[in-house]
Amino acid sequence: MKEIVSFLKPYQSIWQNEIMLLYPQSFDNFNPEWLDEINQIEDMELLLQLEKKLHQNVVKGKSLYDFYEGVENLTRFPASPQLPEMPENKYSWLYIIPKKKHEIKQLGPLISHFYHQNQIERMIDIGGGIGLLSQTVSNAYQIKITSVDMDGKLQETGRKRHEKNAQGLEKVEFKQIKVSKDEPSFLAELNSKRMTVGLHTCGPLAVSQIQASVAQKVKTVINLGCCYLKLNDGDDQNLSEFAKIDPLHMNPYALTLACGPHRKVSLDSVAFKRSVKYYRYSLHALLIDKYQRDDILVFGNSSDKVYDGSFAQYVRGQFEKVGLAVTQADEELQSFYEEKFPIVKKMYAAGFIRDALSRLLEVYLLLDRAIYLEENNYQVEILEVFDENISPRNLAIIAHLRG
Repeated sequence: MKEIVSFLKPYQSIWQNEIMLLYPQSFDNFNPEWLDEINQIEDMELLLQLEKKLHQNVVKGKSLYDFYEGVENLTRFPASPQLPEMPENKYSWLYIIPKKKHEIKQLGPLISHFYHQNQIERMIDIGGGIGLLSQTVSNAYQIKITSVDMDGKLQETGRKRHEKNAQGLEKVEFKQIKVSKDEPSFLAELNSKRMTVGLHTCGPLAVSQIQASVAQKVKTVINLGCCYLKLNDGDDQNLSEFAKIDPLHMNPYALTLACGPHRKVSLDSVAFKRSVKYYRYSLHALLIDKYQRDDILVFGNSSDKVYDGSFAQYVRGQFEKVGLAVTQADEELQSFYEEKFPIVKKMYAAGFIRDALSRLLEVYLLLDRAIYLEENNYQVEILEVFDENISPRNLAIIAHLRG
């Protein structure tokens, strides 16, 4: 944790700010040699490797190489132990997408292992939705599970699905409950003979699971977070007393960066992302330079086909969305794009440096949660439980109450 704080602090002006929103001072906080090296890379295969943070065969400059190597070393965790595969039958993977199947296959044996090792009486599935994890694990291992979620419709769908397909003696319970450390009905589900499991608990849901589990002295806690951009400002960061000594605070831009994928990208997705960035950065520059609009305009999602057309067509379509009138001819718009392209291309290069910090920001949040559990008498480890190419949010906090 100390090493990560020391590493991140010098780059705070980078990870706390979107490159586009710093225009026209977009490069003030970047090492110019790093920008020049990345800006010269034209081969899409090399850009793909860099997008995946696989810098070894791409980066040549020692300083930039050391930067990437430092991030890699600070974000490396051991893999989860090899356990016997989860038993399957014809009902195991009904209507389950490959990503979710991979996650359940990897997590299921861990759940069963700790359930029996720690003599757990019931597992609580946090934010269980329709209960895909609960139902599959219950059928495979005959363990008692309660799926809790705020969405009554999802719970009802899960209940009907389970009644139709359940093969074991143990049935999953579905309860519509708010997951919060201040919710009595949720706290009543937790005690020292139970375990809580949160598979990709969204935003503050992960924090609520951990804090409530600590309050009720839950025996075992397994948590995988996601959607960090939804964290409540201030309240869901720096939970541990240790982190409060020398805290980092992430604003919404940094929290969004922490959500960034690590390895799960393809050649096509990288090429498309570049097209999007080129046009979006140019549009932002146009708004500032020609329309004196330095506020943040939200244009919403666009069709992929938009980026196949000219910049002029793109501008007209985006302006129409927000009710702005275009005052330039197509030729002028295209000329502006060509004039700004060297700057925009450099902004795209700067994005690689900023994106490289995404995993480090995520790990800071997870370490804070892990240390909070340690401070509250839990034995804790963080393990890689999923293939990062399939499920990028692959780090699980696993904690067991001492004594």
